[in-house]
Amino acid sequence: MGPKRYRWWHGAAFYAGIQVASFALKTAARALANPAEPDSSAADRQFYRSERLPVFAPPGAAFPIAWSINSISSIAGGLHVLNLPAGTEGREEFLKFQGAAWALFSTFNAAYFGLRSPLNAAAVTLLYSAVTAASLDIAWRRMRDPAAALSL
Repeated sequence: MGPKRYRWWHGAAFYAGIQVASFALKTAARALANPAEPDSSAADRQFYRSERLPVFAPPGAAFPIAWSINSISSIAGGLHVLNLPAGTEGREEFLKFQGAAWALFSTFNAAYFGLRSPLNAAAVTLLYSAVTAASLDIAWRRMRDPAAALSL
């Protein structure tokens, strides 16, 4: 295998782009759903606290920490797979499912906080989980790549 074509800064740029897209989608959804309500993190925290949450629901502060770790790991796995030879079995399918996962990831804040809809958030979460499970299956069974599988 030759030198890595995709490096860490490609992953950092990708993550920055995902964050920008997520923010833009949430802002647009909020403006369409209720233009009179301010779009702020304080309003989002208040909305989250006002929901009927199960006793095992983590505090809101846990989400950015957990999702940052998850995102960094997923991006590292994606870079690993991108750097595999083009003919690697399952590589293209893995990347397609991960593309779908990142598209869903970028819409979560719009679905939940922008539209104030726990049902939309549940649907996005279910679909995200399904495409991640499909990616994991491809990494483990078709690619036989433990690094790609563990990154998820």
